[in-house]
Amino acid sequence: KLTILIYNEAPAIVIEILDNGIGYSQGLREKENVRTHRSHGVDITTERIGQFNKKHTSRITFGIEDRQDQAGTRVWIKVLNIQ
Repeated sequence: KLTILIYNEAPAIVIEILDNGIGYSQGLREKENVRTHRSHGVDITTERIGQFNKKHTSRITFGIEDRQDQAGTRVWIKVLNIQ
């Protein structure tokens, strides 16, 4: 199951993506056992957000973590100072 939430958390807009999979930490542990593939998704996202933040007065932050309410992953994106 995938849930997408968008809400105002002044002074930011927050986008949350929640799933009910195995969780972020467990997924990382399982990928450690398979060393033939290196995922670049988080690296690319971090780089693009950094480029955006250098060019705009708005700021974006993000994070990935295990859900606290049940099994799964929570990804959050905060956009600050929207003009």
